Amino acid sequence: MSKYLQLEANQFVIVLLEFRIIESMKKISGLTLVFSLCSVLTMCKHDAIEPPVGSILPPVDTNDTDTITGKPCDPDTVYFERDVLPILQGSCAKSGCHDATTRTEDIVLDSYANVIGSGIIKLNDPPGSEIYERITETDQSKIMPPPPNPKLNADQAALILKWIQQGALNLFCDGCDTFNTFYGELAPLLFNACASCHNDNSTYPTVLSKSLSFFPSAPTSGNDIYYNQLITISNDSVNGKNRLIGSMTWESEFVNMPYGSSTAPSDCDVSIIKDWIAAGRPN
Repeated sequence: MSKYLQLEANQFVIVLLEFRIIESMKKISGLTLVFSLCSVLTMCKHDAIEPPVGSILPPVDTNDTDTITGKPCDPDTVYFERDVLPILQGSCAKSGCHDATTRTEDIVLDSYANVIGSGIIKLNDPPGSEIYERITETDQSKIMPPPPNPKLNADQAALILKWIQQGALNLFCDGCDTFNTFYGELAPLLFNACASCHNDNSTYPTVLSKSLSFFPSAPTSGNDIYYNQLITISNDSVNGKNRLIGSMTWESEFVNMPYGSSTAPSDCDVSIIKDWIAAGRPN
């Protein structure tokens, strides 16, 4: 009887050992599978997927110092808000064209997000971008801005093309241009922001009726500005506020300029105007 019980006990031990061996094999097999998957995933690395054309890229501050000390902007880099947006605000994103209200052809050009979302930028073919083709078009029925608005000059068109070639990014820098000479900083600024409306062939009756024109009918650069007329306008004030500055800082007493734009000129641009006035309005 004892031999029989011993035999049963031995068989039980054998079965138990077999069970443990099987369970151990399962664990080893599972670990092998995990390690295999890890190896496969490691081998199957994908390159970073670039945002598709038309996606909204986040603002990037290219400055490696803080905004208090300030670092001059890279002269070889085109910055959207500093360089491109003023051109679009003055010549495109205005009432009757591509402002948020008119939305001609459902295109709004008053901000980075709207420009990128308009579908008129081709990163893989910058010269083929609709915005560049339209501003350099020779056919008067297709060119933008449409006649009688002044066309963008070669420098403005080249700047927009360069911006697209650099990736059409929304880059920022912490430097502002400072006022040195009238034709070096102020005249180009006013040409970009104002010439499309404040010219002798303006489509806005108020500009002509109130003598607010300070560019000829077809200005080609800031060099065409009527200096004496600008002096008259910049000397005007309402409630003690300068008309030129007040209209560009969107004071309640004045019409917001650029007219029809959804955003006011940058603080940097306004500071140049203020510095010019503070210096005695030199030419």
